[in-house]
Amino acid sequence: MMAESLYLKDLRVKYELIENYFKASSKKLEKLREFFNSLCREIFKKNLEIYDRAGITFPIIYGERCAYSSIGASLHDLGYAHMSEWGVKATPLDNETEDLRRRHVDFWVWNNKKSLWLEFKFLSFNLGGKVSFLEKEPKVLEGIEQIEEIPHKGAKIALYNIPLWLSDSKQMSVKELRDKRDKNIESFLKIQGIKKEKVLCGVLDFSECYKEYKFYHNNDKIPYIVIFGVIHT
Repeated sequence: MMAESLYLKDLRVKYELIENYFKASSKKLEKLREFFNSLCREIFKKNLEIYDRAGITFPIIYGERCAYSSIGASLHDLGYAHMSEWGVKATPLDNETEDLRRRHVDFWVWNNKKSLWLEFKFLSFNLGGKVSFLEKEPKVLEGIEQIEEIPHKGAKIALYNIPLWLSDSKQMSVKELRDKRDKNIESFLKIQGIKKEKVLCGVLDFSECYKEYKFYHNNDKIPYIVIFGVIHT
């Protein structure tokens, strides 16, 4: 697990790369780990900068469309050529017409002279609830299926942006929040049927200061923002 400190106004926040599960058994997978880590860090950095300037916005928590701009800008600043909503023909189903078979992938990236495909989904979970990560989420399977169906060479990554929010009436210590987060990540992977060795996880950690800033999800606080990456090669 890698961690580094970032700063939001006068409040200290942390960025962590959770790589406990991921098996970088080749140079290709190691390069993908480096790519995912740099992308997550840049996305979070940009959102912190926007919040610092505007004081009321943090685009990545407002759904897929708002997050696209953060992802695109981060790819650009990291020096990657990329296209959004790139048209591809996915693996056809027997009952589909030619028009229905054509769809778009969220991002095509030219990475080290090789193609990289990104599919992005937005989820949101109550860290303090009884259910939290413990429900089957159709978007998870959909994202993985979509990248697996891309009929082109190159690595594919299904990205999931997940704010972990906590009711303003709930009180937890930093240790309790961290334990709850880690247990829910484990449950999430198990319930969704995701192979752990394919998973990387970037986390923006507000747990030490989430009570002190005006940063909300439906009037509730957000101790963590998580970006899951499921790697397909």
